[in-house]
Amino acid sequence: VKYDAAGNAGIINIVTKKINVTGFSGSANFSNQQGFYAQQIAGITLNYKAKKFTFFSGISLFNNGQHNVNHKQRALTYNGITTSFDELSTNHEAGPAGNIFVGLDWYINSKNTIGVRVEDIPGNTQNIRIGRDYISDNSLGYNQLDFKSVIKNPWNYVYTNVNAEHMFDTVGTKLKFNGD
Repeated sequence: VKYDAAGNAGIINIVTKKINVTGFSGSANFSNQQGFYAQQIAGITLNYKAKKFTFFSGISLFNNGQHNVNHKQRALTYNGITTSFDELSTNHEAGPAGNIFVGLDWYINSKNTIGVRVEDIPGNTQNIRIGRDYISDNSLGYNQLDFKSVIKNPWNYVYTNVNAEHMFDTVGTKLKFNGD
């Protein structure tokens, strides 16, 4: 008997095993969500497991869209005159983005595994901000100021990971290393 049955504490011992089935596997997904703007996400994964290694990969593409309405009120006093500012603006940011990854786990033996993963997250959105400031003090010759800005926001983030695992015994004592 591994544990005393008369004890008051509960113990749950979950032992997981690595899948020994070899071959190809994969999945596909698509989702659509509707808020102020529609957003779609589509992706696929493809994996291959052999006795000594596992290869995994995937790609996801999505149409990113955000819409914000901002209302700001401020008051400034200078030389005894208080000027009020009342700003109303909308901010719309939209564009395509993605996620691509590949990786490999090598099972050196029953106790040692080494893995590597590379991930790329590209995207290209455009931020459009349109608004109007209402100004209470007309000494400048106007009482409102319209504005519009268009900012392009391209990015490409690349991540890499190297990992290793050593099993010391069959109870589950492990040493893991992850480097990102």
